[in-house]
Amino acid sequence: MLSGHRTGRLFTHLACLVLGLFLVGAAQGAEEFSRANQLLFKTAHLDNLDTPETIVYSFSRQGSLEEDFSDEVRLDIAESSKGDGKRVEIQLFTGERERPFPASPNSDGNPALMAFLQRDVVEMEEQTDGSWRHFQKYIKLAFANSAEVKETRFDFNGQQVEGWRIRIQPYIEDPHRDKFEELAEKSYEFLLSPSVPGYIYKMRAFVPGKEQGGEPRLVETMQFQSRQ
Repeated sequence: MLSGHRTGRLFTHLACLVLGLFLVGAAQGAEEFSRANQLLFKTAHLDNLDTPETIVYSFSRQGSLEEDFSDEVRLDIAESSKGDGKRVEIQLFTGERERPFPASPNSDGNPALMAFLQRDVVEMEEQTDGSWRHFQKYIKLAFANSAEVKETRFDFNGQQVEGWRIRIQPYIEDPHRDKFEELAEKSYEFLLSPSVPGYIYKMRAFVPGKEQGGEPRLVETMQFQSRQ
């Protein structure tokens, strides 16, 4: 089992820093964006939401590396006073698991994506000898250069909707994977549709078992649950 724990203050500091660097990368070179980056970082995900409104995602973690748990992530959405986007307050988990996450004062994209990614790279640093900067770099490279993007249909609220499935496997050829070998085969999958409030339906991180067909080492899923 992997282990590690950061204080809330340190997590908050790292969360702000990681989030800022993800956003800097998303803002640069937009004319050369890959299809994955366009869908994830340059699409106005929040245009199909009213204000004020709350959307809720379920979160679950399963697998042999960590203790299983289920929780939720809430996004409180209001009109922004700083531009044409929306102000989004994020509650990342509840109770003892809750982790502070910076508000988005003027967002077009869905910051649930950033919450999912920044929590992932910070926790990978906690659990391994790798650095969150390294993990973030390889995720950004994968979105830019090797992401699989497929049009798809999936069931949402009892209806088939059209959307996209994006998949990356950032670390599979990483020359430094020996520092985090247990997580080196991790893949990420994102399921999107304009028919889903906030555009993002599901995000998943997956680490297969050591043996083919065996229990996965890690499955983390964040999925749209409701709008309120």
